[in-house]
Amino acid sequence: MTIIESYGLVSKKHSLDSIDQLASVIDNRFGIPRTIILESVEGLQMLKDGWN
Repeated sequence: MTIIESYGLVSKKHSLDSIDQLASVIDNRFGIPRTIILESVEGLQMLKDGWN
């Protein structure tokens, strides 16, 4: 998974190795606790790709 952070005209691209890393980034940037993020994405992992 890749995230892109933009600050005005500057963008930074970061590769993430896990959902835990994503939860940590969201917690650090937006203040949403990791536990809430992990509970939220847990249900999404069970969904199938609608295009298949």
